Amino acid sequence: MAEEPENYEGNVPRTFNSEEMPEQPLLAPGHRLGDEGRYTIQVVVGQGCTGIVYRAWDEQSQRHVAVTTLRKDAFRSTYETARVLKEVWTVGKLKHAAIASLYSYGRQADDMPFIVGEYVDGASLRALLDKSGLDRGWELKLMSTVVDALRFVHAAGFVHGGVKPSSILVKPDGSPLLRGLGLSVLRDMRRLFAQDLTDSFRYMAPEQVGGGTHLLTPATDVWAVGTVLYEILTGIAPFNGNTREDLVEEILRGDPKHPSAIDATIHKHLEDTCLMCLRKQASERCTTSDLALCLGGFTADSIDWFAVARACGGDPELLRTLAEATCERLQEFVPEMRRGLAEGSFELLALNAHGIKGACRYFMGPAEEAFELAACLEFAAKSGDMEGCVRLLERLEPAARQVVAAIQKSGGELAHVCQVLRERAAKTENA
Repeated sequence: MAEEPENYEGNVPRTFNSEEMPEQPLLAPGHRLGDEGRYTIQVVVGQGCTGIVYRAWDEQSQRHVAVTTLRKDAFRSTYETARVLKEVWTVGKLKHAAIASLYSYGRQADDMPFIVGEYVDGASLRALLDKSGLDRGWELKLMSTVVDALRFVHAAGFVHGGVKPSSILVKPDGSPLLRGLGLSVLRDMRRLFAQDLTDSFRYMAPEQVGGGTHLLTPATDVWAVGTVLYEILTGIAPFNGNTREDLVEEILRGDPKHPSAIDATIHKHLEDTCLMCLRKQASERCTTSDLALCLGGFTADSIDWFAVARACGGDPELLRTLAEATCERLQEFVPEMRRGLAEGSFELLALNAHGIKGACRYFMGPAEEAFELAACLEFAAKSGDMEGCVRLLERLEPAARQVVAAIQKSGGELAHVCQVLRERAAKTENA
């Protein structure tokens, strides 16, 4: 069991035994709010513990917007409502391509506060994760962009405080948009989150489950990213208590199962990064800058050795031989292409470009650029375009070196994958 974080008393915060909060009333389609009824409610697009999100039409700007109505009972007074809205607006003025923009805020006649922001006709990551067949590489690139946005937020001195799959919107072009920035300033978060066992609560950090927003730091967002990464890698959340009390106990004291124990094909680098995000003590978690480097490095340079193994039949010895041969071939073919340029031999250029394509085809993550450049160079050589060959080889040479470096630096991961493959083969024979 993990060491209990500091600043916690008892097993479960007493506030979770508070009386149930009443449901927030829905606004009917056609309802108008804002100055002179500027925003016309159309349809509910999301609902959480802090409020309800609607798609609305902005009569003044002639565009769709996202209107979030906040719970009145989350605020102790009219003064606090005004203060919180101002804080949300201050945070919402941050500009980043992966952060949903805020346009306005206000209160209805019944004093219900609302904020108006960017609307995108896309699906939430929550909805996509509930479907099967998503590409893990795409999901990791998506989270790499989200982490970059959080790094920007933290550098500005703010914390999101509510990162979860439903707060990450995926645009039609596949890029992410992080929503809900600024809502962590709500003061009565304990009562709010007490009613939300299935979504927000599962992604809350140990320092967050007691409801004290004064404890939120960038490390709180790192924990939330770790829980989302865990779900991407394994298909399940790291903490799955069936009751509120069980879930709090798991978050405070439980250790999540190692992702590789659920799926042996998970890259060790990713597993280590994910578990580092989920350390109980906030000070022991990685920073968003470190996390961005880890994810960026994996998506750009690391090799999914299980994917390579599947491509070559799952034979561990063949996999190791392939890795060694690929490095040797890439280190051999590039100098040969240099010789082809010097001799003006299009045949030699085309032959070695084709060889590089063959060497890279099993490593299409880090080798994609080298493969594409080699294909273009092969075409240029066959077309007799010497100027194109010169230009492409200048780019192909460093790309090929990067592939070799990626293979060589992941030798430990290759050894792990080979061991897993041997164990699988042994189990199959014994069966």
